[in-house]
Order: sequence, then structure tokens, then C-alpha cells
Amino acid sequence: MKTLHRTTAAVAAVLLSTSLAACSQSKNNTGPEASSATGQTTQAAEQTSTQAASTQAASTPAQTPAGYQSISAPTTSISFAVPEDWVTLTQDDLQDDYVINIFANALNTDPDSVRERFSSVDLMSISPDGTNGFAENVTVSPTTGATSLPTEEMMSQNIEQQGGAAGTYSTRQTSLGDAATLTYTLSAVQGIEIAVESSNGEWGLISVSTTDASRTQELADTILQTVH
Repeated sequence: MKTLHRTTAAVAAVLLSTSLAACSQSKNNTGPEASSATGQTTQAAEQTSTQAASTQAASTPAQTPAGYQSISAPTTSISFAVPEDWVTLTQDDLQDDYVINIFANALNTDPDSVRERFSSVDLMSISPDGTNGFAENVTVSPTTGATSLPTEEMMSQNIEQQGGAAGTYSTRQTSLGDAATLTYTLSAVQGIEIAVESSNGEWGLISVSTTDASRTQELADTILQTVH
């Protein structure tokens, strides 16, 4: 079932990003009540100082590691690092027969199907060499209408609606601010979804798909460290 395994993850990423955009809701941030107590004021000042230092430390993305390349999604304006031998497809490449044929061969499908499947995907980067009949890949899908970080419930629900099993939800600080991540299993795929807001306010869903959970985590960690 090579074709099913290779294409399901990419299609699920598109569907999931659409669902997240539809379900995303704004969060109302409320500050702490004013207090005249010296102890509370001091504690608040210390917390603010710590948060500011943490934010500053994460404001600069890590440099692209050796053996990796930096790629950029044109619509969401999200950039990050992937292995240097991977091939990347964006909306700008849908009429590039050379690139499309590489993806068609990797996904065991035809060029027209590649164009149809990824017409709503901002970016897809894929390993040219499949492992166990599966091509490792990363997709970026715009989540137009999203206004806040998706919750665990939202991300889990949408994974499950695509027939997958949701795993661990967490938030990570990046140079773009907080990102929400969720591990999942879908057929043979061990994936991680990453929701992040770009510097221009566009939300994107990054989907990392391999057949090995540790490999997926390795790729996701590099993305989170280099995203900007």
C-alpha cells in the first residue's frame, strides 16, 4: 500500500489545517488585578523580567545546521530548515514539470494528481529516497482565519477526524512566539503537527511525517529551532 501511505499524510495535513482555521478562536488575555501589596508587585516584576529575558533568548532562530537547507513557504512566510537533499514544492512550482515529476515519482502517482492534491498546500518538502516504501516529508498549509494558538482539544479532534490517533500536545517557544505541537499516528505514519504564527500574522500548520517517531521528533525539533 505504498501509494496510500505516501499520500495520506499530505492530504491529511491539508484537511487538518482547514479544520483548525475554521475552529480557531481568539483568546482574551486578562491581566492580573492591581494590588497595593509590595510582595505581589515585586513578584509580578520578577516574572515580567524573566518572561522578557526568555522571549529575547528565543527571538533569534538557530542557524541552519550542517546537512540542512533553509526553505520558505511563500503564502505564510514561514521559513525553517530541512535536510539538504530534500526537494521542495511550493505554489510557484506547480507548473514546473521537472519538480512535479520528482514529486510524482516519490509519491508513486502522476503529475496531474500532484498538482490537484497540493493546490492548497503552501509548501511541501520531501525526501527523494523512500524508507520502507515511505517518503519522509514536511508540508506547510495556511490556516486562514486562525487568530490564536490551537488548543489540545482542537488539534486532537481534527487528527481523529482524519482517522488518526492523537498523542502528546505541548507548546514550544520559537523565534515567532509560542507554537503548539501534537504528535499523532496515522496508518504507518508517525507525525507531528506544529501550529505557528508567522511574523506577518499569517498562521500556518507544519506537518512532519515519517514512519519512525524518533526521526519525526528530530526533524520537528530542527524546525522549531530554526523557524522564522
